[in-house]
Amino acid sequence: MSPLLYKSLIKEEKFFRDNVYKSDVFSLDVCVTIADILVFNFIHKIRNVEEQSKLDKIIRENLEKRFSDKFIDIILKMVVYSEKEGNDFLGLGNLINSEL
Repeated sequence: MSPLLYKSLIKEEKFFRDNVYKSDVFSLDVCVTIADILVFNFIHKIRNVEEQSKLDKIIRENLEKRFSDKFIDIILKMVVYSEKEGNDFLGLGNLINSEL
């Protein structure tokens, strides 16, 4: 669940609008990261982080021992705290194609 969606759930907002596609890219990345590192409490490490630099640091620390910098860079571009700046699936496809 994206940070924006999570916050609205905690605040019990009844009418909340988010970009479903960008939220899904964020969620997909968290799932990929958990599958890569096999640390299921990873979600608890990032759940309340509100700064992109801190989020990036946590992700990098969990991935850097096993994965290439190129892979980590793609992951970091998927997990963007600000929904406005995040990727949807078209942006994700373009990102992956440009990195390959």
